[in-house]
Amino acid sequence: EIEAREKNGPRASRIIIVLCAGENDIGQGYSIDKIIRSFERVVDKCFEFDEIIKVIYLGPKIEPWLTNDPSSRKQYVKLSKSLQRATERHNRKVDLCYVDCLLMFCGESANVPGAVTAKAKAEERYFHKDGLHLSDEGYSIWKEVIEGEIKQTLLVTDT
Repeated sequence: EIEAREKNGPRASRIIIVLCAGENDIGQGYSIDKIIRSFERVVDKCFEFDEIIKVIYLGPKIEPWLTNDPSSRKQYVKLSKSLQRATERHNRKVDLCYVDCLLMFCGESANVPGAVTAKAKAEERYFHKDGLHLSDEGYSIWKEVIEGEIKQTLLVTDT
């Protein structure tokens, strides 16, 4: 890596980090403020390294088990909005991409009025039987979104 930098300049090593966190924190009973402070510390730590050109953060997603837990669902929605605001005010916001995943795995029900608050239902095909972890089909959606963001980032940094 050092030889590559010397030969090709400082842009020879570029790193894009993809993060996903916060859902387990809600389950553990942490406050939204505590989760946001943790998010900000992690992102700040990432940007301490010169090679980091982008941090992509995948927000919380509506999961099948939330259908029967309106309180946790509300916390997920609140967390998603708080993470969006934290991203917008971050001093490296141009290098930080928040991906709103809240309704990403809800199919057609994501398009009905009031979807976020109660009507959208996670489609079970995107999740393992535990109703929490993504299935291969669910991960393929994330993969497509992440690859698109990485391609866009590299187009911008290569010009």
